[in-house]
Amino acid sequence: MPYDDELTLGLSHVQWNTEFAVKYVNRKGRDQISRAWGAQIGEPSEDTSTLAANYYTYYNGGKSDADIYTLSITPLQPFNLGSTRTTAQFAMDWSKINNTGLSSYSASIGAIYVEDPTIQYDGKFMKYSDMPASNYNRPWTARLTTVTEVEPLHLTWTNFLRYRDGYRRIASTNKKVEHEGSSVYVWEETPFSGALTWDTRVAWEMPTAKDQAVFVNLDVSNLLDKTIVSSTDTNGVLNYEVGRQFMLEVGYKF
Repeated sequence: MPYDDELTLGLSHVQWNTEFAVKYVNRKGRDQISRAWGAQIGEPSEDTSTLAANYYTYYNGGKSDADIYTLSITPLQPFNLGSTRTTAQFAMDWSKINNTGLSSYSASIGAIYVEDPTIQYDGKFMKYSDMPASNYNRPWTARLTTVTEVEPLHLTWTNFLRYRDGYRRIASTNKKVEHEGSSVYVWEETPFSGALTWDTRVAWEMPTAKDQAVFVNLDVSNLLDKTIVSSTDTNGVLNYEVGRQFMLEVGYKF
């Protein structure tokens, strides 16, 4: 069975009517489920003659290591303006995450992992397996959360702003150069910039009887409709995070 071992250490201190907290998390994922073509990790003992040539084998070939440091600042006294009451929290994370093998059982390694051809990267010729791993990790993250209550109108306005640091991705350029009488592909590192997202919610709730209320919630994710690249495949094709989305919820509590 896949499992995670996690160690957490934290310290908080109140000063100037504000809570300052630091936390460290060390997480080790082991025996993670991965997927590969059967031929890529060795034929099983069973008869495979009735299987397709590219059948999949699932195995416990993945592991991960993560170190996460968090600083949070939380004012304990709300900010009052007129009939509004606002609370807030600011937090910053720094993380170092390493994945060995495939981190998802729905992903599979391709033939290039088996063939391990010679490539050119950073002006040097090397085996594909010797190329540095791509890094999708955004090491720095800053978050600001605010909650504003307008009691006379029975409204609550929540905002969540998040800034994530940039990252790098190594992919094939589909260009070739000559090396020892053969053509080899050129791989390059592409940097992607940081990403700012803003999610917001407006909630209205009106009591109608004891322990009963009618409510309406409007959620907008990625309010700024930012175009954010989440990943690229080995051919350099970009995958994007979801753009602006709206969700309306109407209900009755009883």
